[in-house]
Amino acid sequence: MNTKRNYCVPQTKGGVGKSVLSVHVIPMIYKDEDIKVNIFELDNNNRSSLSNSKLQFKTFKIDKSEEAINKVYFDLVTNNNEVNIIDCGGGDDTIAVLDYIKKIDMKDIVYIIPVNDDIEQFDNVVETIKAIKDIDKKAETHIFFNRCNDLTEDSVKKQFVGFFGSDVYNIESKVEKIFKDVTSFTFVPNSPLFGILKSHKISLYDSYKSSKDLVENIVTYRQKWAKEGQKVFNSNIAKFRFAKDILELIDNLSIINKIKG
Repeated sequence: MNTKRNYCVPQTKGGVGKSVLSVHVIPMIYKDEDIKVNIFELDNNNRSSLSNSKLQFKTFKIDKSEEAINKVYFDLVTNNNEVNIIDCGGGDDTIAVLDYIKKIDMKDIVYIIPVNDDIEQFDNVVETIKAIKDIDKKAETHIFFNRCNDLTEDSVKKQFVGFFGSDVYNIESKVEKIFKDVTSFTFVPNSPLFGILKSHKISLYDSYKSSKDLVENIVTYRQKWAKEGQKVFNSNIAKFRFAKDILELIDNLSIINKIKG
């Protein structure tokens, strides 16, 4: 049984990018596979809406979250060939979801905790890790540093001073306190493309194949556009530039493949 097809994205702090990871980042692990990806949004305040998406969205209010988790549990037990991503809300929403997972003794979940550079966020991460370890002391737990201005380690450390500290500002490093409980640290780039995709109600997962096709076959497409006139040509060249940027972003996200079973 592949136990790494069930993911949970918890964090007791809101606004850290849980939905970005759930909708745009984690599904990219399976971008080249013919596999069903389910996203369970367990949040009283959030609802993603994408047009003609290959991702299967299922939104539940927190008081109905048990129904969603039971579906994921069923898939795990029956070895269903599907990917399940649980997108928790912030604060009490995350705690409620983790409490129920603990109540039914559900294991074999990969936990991905997103963080941003809010200097006061470390305590939220500690709280979230504690709740996860109460469920499963051996749980695979990854921290994703979201919206990184640069993906080099030195730059990330300077940006996330709440975790790594700063000699310049006399801030103590705290990250050592969670080393033993964390499987890995991953850096996710800050990109306007996430916002653009959201505004167009498209996921990175859905835009991948069309972008790849456009870039790989640009010579054929250019000839076709030229025959349709300057206006059509100009419009589609802009789409080509966007497609190249999409593929570059996906390439920068390739590090997430390490969490795939």
